[in-house]
Amino acid sequence: MTEQTYQTVLVKKENGIAWVTLNRPGKRNAMSPQLHFDMVEVLTRLDTDPEVKILVLTGAGEAFSAGMDLKLFFRDLDDKPVERALAREADRRWGWYKLNDFSKPTIAMVNGHCYGGAFIPLVACDFAIAADDAKFGLSEINWGILPGGLVSKVVAMTMNYRHSLYYAMTGLHALHVLGGIVAINVIGAMMRAGKNVHRVEYVGIYWHFVDIVWIFLFPLLYLTS
Repeated sequence: MTEQTYQTVLVKKENGIAWVTLNRPGKRNAMSPQLHFDMVEVLTRLDTDPEVKILVLTGAGEAFSAGMDLKLFFRDLDDKPVERALAREADRRWGWYKLNDFSKPTIAMVNGHCYGGAFIPLVACDFAIAADDAKFGLSEINWGILPGGLVSKVVAMTMNYRHSLYYAMTGLHALHVLGGIVAINVIGAMMRAGKNVHRVEYVGIYWHFVDIVWIFLFPLLYLTS
């Protein structure tokens, strides 16, 4: 069966895993209105696909996502209220509600930069695994504002209060894994971004995915049996 194609997202299914890649590498996978619309359809299709057992979300090139595309999502839609409302709805729908309610385990595989609005799908996934050189930042303070939308909420939900306030008010580009958000820190997560990582590391990560999912799902299966 021919895979569905999208303007801004790549989807590949193998061995029960759906690899979903945000595909705007020239813009560090900044999230445009089209990307939001594409992701709503991607998640709808994969959630109902019996071949898919696990979903892995990552980014093409050197970034997971730089957050919102400031030009396409904000400036270009300033005088287009209907288009802007549709883009906002799609953003919230896939980035939080559809990922958060996805019926199968979801994993955010963070390769490189993860900024601003990208924290929403990052936190919405059940697990997050970051490359050892992944960079996280809340840069909104550079414009004199705190992170908007759901960003402040999801950061506060997953980090302790002082840490979340510190990152939001300093705009620090964290070179280390943010406590409470990323579960595992591995170099192998860079493989999908084209880094030269030995396949043995990839296989080890694959089974680690399965182990993690099984550890968390086994009690649920037992209780519902």
